[in-house]
Amino acid sequence: MISGLSTLKKLTRFDLSRNDITKLKGLEQNEYLRFLDVSGNKIDKARQVSYIEELPLLTELDMSFNPIQERKCYRLQILYKIPQLRRLDGVEITAKEKVKAENLHGTDLEDRKMIFKALLPEETFVDRRIRRFEDIDPESDSSAEEKLENEMNIMSGGSRQGSVDSPGEKSPAPANSSKADEILSDVLRDDLE
Repeated sequence: MISGLSTLKKLTRFDLSRNDITKLKGLEQNEYLRFLDVSGNKIDKARQVSYIEELPLLTELDMSFNPIQERKCYRLQILYKIPQLRRLDGVEITAKEKVKAENLHGTDLEDRKMIFKALLPEETFVDRRIRRFEDIDPESDSSAEEKLENEMNIMSGGSRQGSVDSPGEKSPAPANSSKADEILSDVLRDDLE
């Protein structure tokens, strides 16, 4: 947790690079913050962004050289959570990236269903996004020791609390796929590329 910021209410730039930081908790009250540099730390969970996603003026964020960059669809996850960003890790954000971030999270899915139904009322809509937010491995706040203990419990025949589909699993395409489904799939694929 980052502390000692209560007297710095009008802080606009903050450089916390190379400080072995793992959590961004404590930054959520700095509503004037525009630029945040947390590069070279030990942030490894995308959910840490929840502490800064409500900062209305934050337009530049540098999280380079953190383990979080190794996560699948890292940039898209951050852009979805903080859509007002203009630069991430020193790289300008494009409109195309912002659209990809929204598509990944399915924000336009209902609109696509409505358009599809209007144009092809007899056909069944199939979500054919190449990547989905659900395909990204879930995070957990448990420590390595808790994970090991949980795995040992599972291997020894203990019950498993909840299950998650493997990230590689995809819903099978229906056997009666039509030409319209193929065209829509091509359009969606172009959106993601």
